[in-house]
Amino acid sequence: MASGAFAQGTLWTLNGAGLLISTNGASIGQGTGSTFGPNSGGVGSYYFALLEDNSPTVTGGNVTGLSANPTDTSTWQFSGLYLTNLNNAAGFVSGGTAVPDSMWAPNTTNAFFVVGWSANFGNSWGAIYSALTNSVASGGNWAQEGYYGVSAVGFGEPGGGSPSLPTPHIWGTSASGQFTPIPGFTLYAVPVPEPGSFVLAGLSGLSLLLFRRRK
Repeated sequence: MASGAFAQGTLWTLNGAGLLISTNGASIGQGTGSTFGPNSGGVGSYYFALLEDNSPTVTGGNVTGLSANPTDTSTWQFSGLYLTNLNNAAGFVSGGTAVPDSMWAPNTTNAFFVVGWSANFGNSWGAIYSALTNSVASGGNWAQEGYYGVSAVGFGEPGGGSPSLPTPHIWGTSASGQFTPIPGFTLYAVPVPEPGSFVLAGLSGLSLLLFRRRK
């Protein structure tokens, strides 16, 4: 590694026209498109986290054997970088043009993807990770209605280092010499348990209790 042990690469994390975040609420009777959905209350209504793999296998200019699975903690680690929506209608996210990334040293190749969710699930990676693992445990159902999605996987080298590389855009549709970015992506309304399932679960528990008492 040509950089120092504690050197940080830089990333351009602002997106632009043609690289917007969309929502799809068709499953709950809401609209779709390059908006931030009916749950939006303005800036900070949606959060995004950057996850990284610091030892991807790159073959023929592509990463292999990777899928954007945020619960696979043996492969993907939270970078510590968050983004949020800039406004509730345009699909833009916050960020900067040279954001330091403490997990991505210059002159090294990482793979990455972005996880996005509506703020009613929480404002931290820990909160959304808990919601994800709980939804898996309950057959894919989430505790409350909201939006969630993941991007495609990108990879490359960050800005900085020696020789110094320019700061790459994480968002894009075509690769540069040092970087393969990700396009905009969609957050989908997530499934929640049918109201009747709570009633059935309660009746089941009551029946079991009565059965035990009768014994």
